[in-house]
Amino acid sequence: MTEQPSSNPQITSVQSKPSHRTGLIVLAILGGVLALCICAIILLLIVFRSAPSVGARDAMIGTELAEDGHIIQDTRTIPADAEEIHLEFYFENPTSSQIPLEFRWYAGDQLVYSYSGVHEDGYVAAYIDLDPNQQGGLPAGNYHVEVWFGNTMILSKPFVVE
Repeated sequence: MTEQPSSNPQITSVQSKPSHRTGLIVLAILGGVLALCICAIILLLIVFRSAPSVGARDAMIGTELAEDGHIIQDTRTIPADAEEIHLEFYFENPTSSQIPLEFRWYAGDQLVYSYSGVHEDGYVAAYIDLDPNQQGGLPAGNYHVEVWFGNTMILSKPFVVE
């Protein structure tokens, strides 16, 4: 007697074939992620490129102040016996917050005094007190004051002491 194959064979294993649909879904997701990254980069470039920056204009150096607190006369020459030297400028701040500024006073290339403060948009006044007990007053020479916002110098104002 010969055995006849059964008309209902039993399935012992099933192999699945990769679906083309799954590959398309993965490609679509990767494409979407790439598009979002490109959009984010472009947006960041636009924001940082057009971001307003702080600035300073109309700088004046002087030794005397008017009653309203502004420098009476802008001068490039300061007398050696001056007790104070004032700097005044208009600060352009694109935000409503206070921004830290650093003031650096130089004799030639030598830093002689530095200090920091926070300021809003508008006029800024800074000064340096000179030692009245110093004989002969301030040494004659070239001086300048710098105003820094972070790592950026926004103003440099030269003056001469005679």
